[in-house]
Amino acid sequence: MTPLFVTSNAAGVEEGQAMIMPQRPLDDYGQEDLRSRVVAVMVNPLAIEAAEAESAGDSVVPPPRGRLIVVGNGEFARDNWVRNAAMNVVFVLNAVDWLAQDEALISIRSKNRAPPTLVFESATLRDFVKYSNVAGIPILLIIAGAVRMWRRKQATRRVYQPLARSEAS
Repeated sequence: MTPLFVTSNAAGVEEGQAMIMPQRPLDDYGQEDLRSRVVAVMVNPLAIEAAEAESAGDSVVPPPRGRLIVVGNGEFARDNWVRNAAMNVVFVLNAVDWLAQDEALISIRSKNRAPPTLVFESATLRDFVKYSNVAGIPILLIIAGAVRMWRRKQATRRVYQPLARSEAS
């Protein structure tokens, strides 16, 4: 067995539906039984049998009998959690590939999907670009709207003149 996810040494247990909020008093959390806990584990019988065969001096490895991944709760793979933590989907897909004994796709999918960060020459330039995007674009839109309104107001003050004079027949 190989632990996949292990909590920190300050992990506690709460059963049933639980709301984790900053406003909740610390006394509500059970602090008497804090310790590291295994959240997900991978079981590979082939690896166990291969290790036993190697320790017995046998070079023949038995065929695989199956694989198993046990996770403490399946909530992490639900839509509302996946939207907030995309790595949950990567874990589920990698687990399915491992269970199907198709490890070739795991290294491809696990690449970091985050866009690369922009590199600026100075912190001042970075701050200028950041605040220009936050405040500059709305200000430009306001100015464009004001110019458009001013031009329309100017157009309403002009007296109508036909483009070409038509001759009376």
